[in-house]
Amino acid sequence: SSAGRYVGVAPLGTSLTTEQARQLRSWGRDPIVATDNDLAGQAAAQRHYWMLVPQLLQPRHAHLPDLSDPADLLAAKRPEELLDALAHAHPLADTLIDERLGNLPAADAALQALPVIAARPVDHWEPALRVVAARTGAPLDVLRDGLQHHIRDFNDDPARAADRQLALGEGVRDRLATAAITRRWDSLGRTIDPRLVADPAWPQLAATLDAISRQGYEAGEIV
Repeated sequence: SSAGRYVGVAPLGTSLTTEQARQLRSWGRDPIVATDNDLAGQAAAQRHYWMLVPQLLQPRHAHLPDLSDPADLLAAKRPEELLDALAHAHPLADTLIDERLGNLPAADAALQALPVIAARPVDHWEPALRVVAARTGAPLDVLRDGLQHHIRDFNDDPARAADRQLALGEGVRDRLATAAITRRWDSLGRTIDPRLVADPAWPQLAATLDAISRQGYEAGEIV
């Protein structure tokens, strides 16, 4: 459906292996990660970043329609949606940075964005740092100093640096799950009071509403 522009490679599930990452490197092209747009797929995309960057690859990320994957779109005869997602794929590093900036307190987000930036090409470091500084309020000079440590760490042993980030995967998955629940109840929160969804306690309240709903109660009516 892409007239040879793209070649699909399936890792057989969401568990991309180190050997598969090495094989992708041999192709000489940066891959586009197009996992399912659900919790498992989003977590897998984050993991794939740390599997691919030690191979000196800079993967891009295709944002697919909700609850779909490439096979679904082709089976439903919607190839144009898949091609559009591939054509507009953006750096997967941006996805990781946005997740941290959106789901962590500002200070933690700034710190956890630095290893992601360090694994990018040198010309991306300063623009990424400026984005992080603008969204977290962290001083640029402090971010630059912190980034140097992660750059040395990644350059000395990319696989080891990536493995340390992979070990944090469960925390990333938990944040993604919490963010999904929060978004599910954002509309109700805004209906009650637009200020509610901006409150730091809103994710915890949204989780409570979700738990009530899963028990069979009408959480909206109760509120």
